[in-house]
Amino acid sequence: AAEEPDATGRSGPLAFDGATYVQAAKAEDFDLTRHDYTIRARIKTQAGGSILCQTLPTDRWVPDGKSLFVRGGRLVFDIGWVGSVTSRSSVDDGAWHDVAMTWEHEAGRVRLYVDGRLDGEGILRPKGQLPGHVLRVGFTAPNFPERQSFFLGQLADVRFYRRRLSDEEVRALQDATGPDPGMLARWPLDEQRDGVVADATGSGHDGTVVQGTSGAVPSRLLVAGVEGLQSAP
Repeated sequence: AAEEPDATGRSGPLAFDGATYVQAAKAEDFDLTRHDYTIRARIKTQAGGSILCQTLPTDRWVPDGKSLFVRGGRLVFDIGWVGSVTSRSSVDDGAWHDVAMTWEHEAGRVRLYVDGRLDGEGILRPKGQLPGHVLRVGFTAPNFPERQSFFLGQLADVRFYRRRLSDEEVRALQDATGPDPGMLARWPLDEQRDGVVADATGSGHDGTVVQGTSGAVPSRLLVAGVEGLQSAP
């Protein structure tokens, strides 16, 4: 959901209200099996949910799907039917947090970062490719992650790099001068036009806004960064 559009078709920050997600164009460009990569986002939530995932266009979570999300207050990266890595710190306090994850293909090493600091790591290796996949921001599948699949809150400046950023580079992402080399897509999510959010890299990975269907959540969660939206600082 988003604010009412103006005369140009533009509206303000996209509200991830527990029933909204973005599906990226040219999903085949995103290889999360054979190459190093980095995912980065700014998040604000009290409920959690999916940040970015690669999966099949079905209604179930699938083997070798890959999803970065918040569950139980903590940042999690999961490869379907392989395992997951979880952060130590909580990020569901309703404040803005910078989160990132990197994956190193050769070692299968996952590193999770919260506010520029390494906050969890482990080894995960997918068992195979995921042909015909889609790439989503804000949603994985109706049955995954459990309790809160759709992101509920605010997402901003979601980036995908086709390389593994170093600890120093991840820290620098909190500044406006963060690294650009290897950036395949960047979705600021500060506005949409006619149901499309632009890929700021100009690489054509624009995202289509999709309204899904969410289950009931406690009313206190509905205001977790959704009402009275402001762009990320």
